[in-house]
Amino acid sequence: MKADNMQGRDLYERSLFVTAACFNWAVGLLILGGYPVAAHLLELAGPPTVWVHLVAATVVLFGVAYWLVAKQPQRYRPFVGLGAAGKLTFAAIIYYHWFSGDAPTRLAMLVNVDVIFALLFLRYLLSHRARMP
Repeated sequence: MKADNMQGRDLYERSLFVTAACFNWAVGLLILGGYPVAAHLLELAGPPTVWVHLVAATVVLFGVAYWLVAKQPQRYRPFVGLGAAGKLTFAAIIYYHWFSGDAPTRLAMLVNVDVIFALLFLRYLLSHRARMP
């Protein structure tokens, strides 16, 4: 019975990081390769700047990190903390600009997904404390 529970937990955790990777890839690649569609969906004004492209590329790279965690969780565990910190920082910046009136509501709504992922990542870290040598 305990083995079944562990297999279910392992499947959930791997699915969490695969889902996070796919989310990051979808958002990042849409902004990089289909900016007019992304701009319409997120109510972004004007053409993409170098900063938009840099953020989108970084989002895609974080997706790679989440994929690696899904495949080898113990080896890439440090990426989970970095990902949680990145997602919370990203959200804080977007929320700040939304409250200031210079970020669209749809962007603030989308970043809620990052907050949820960050909380799930922190839960993962708390339930898988690093083993000290």
